[in-house]
Amino acid sequence: RHRRRRTWLAAAVVLAALAVPVAVLLVRSGTSAEAPAPPRDAAAVMRTESRTAVQLFACDDSTPTSCDLSLRRGSGSVIDLAEGLVLTNFHVIADPSAAQPLPALKVGVSITGERVADAEVVGFSACDDLALIRIAEDVASFRLEQVTLADPATIEVGEEVVVLGYPGTSATTASGDEQLQLTTGSVSALGVTFENYADLIQTDAAVNRGNSGGPLFDLDGRQIGVATLGDASNTQGIHYAINVAQVAKVLPSLKAGTRQAGLMGCAG
Repeated sequence: RHRRRRTWLAAAVVLAALAVPVAVLLVRSGTSAEAPAPPRDAAAVMRTESRTAVQLFACDDSTPTSCDLSLRRGSGSVIDLAEGLVLTNFHVIADPSAAQPLPALKVGVSITGERVADAEVVGFSACDDLALIRIAEDVASFRLEQVTLADPATIEVGEEVVVLGYPGTSATTASGDEQLQLTTGSVSALGVTFENYADLIQTDAAVNRGNSGGPLFDLDGRQIGVATLGDASNTQGIHYAINVAQVAKVLPSLKAGTRQAGLMGCAG
């Protein structure tokens, strides 16, 4: 009887030892069987980042309640929600003939279907074609969201990108229905020098008039650049954005109120 009991005990120990790796295997199998996250695409970026992109109107002199839409306009991205700061191109708010801000500058910020708000210029750099403005009204009333800036080291040639902004078309101008629009493409080159710009991101995602200053996103919804211009010299599908690496260098001085207007003395 004692021998039979020892046999049962030995068998129980063996079964218990076998149960441990089986249980671990079941746990691991359960973890690996979890549904993968759905792949990100342009539509996902539009859904998650649409309230980070705003439309800008630069007005000269005093305009009663809103800007004359025939004046300069572009796009921007909310770079600091708490402070109501919007990043855009300098040329969006500037007089192109003098490389100076428009006289008696007034900037309006709008979201599709919502009112226009007053804003003020915080700082700008013509050399970098970047400007920072502050919404001069209650930011919460616009239900805006702040962009997430990408790590420049993660930007790769060939990755898919999305431009959000307010380029406007003949149809939207005629109807007055200014909609947030999206273009897609991929990064075709990095570190490009063009005219007085350096370290540009080259992309085939269209940057149309009115897109200037708007965000260029990767598919994870991180802003990798500031959509700036297209190359109209016998080329097709070549557009440029200012790399967030340059934004990171310039942003502290813009927040400090730097106002560098002319192009003379810009670093080559």
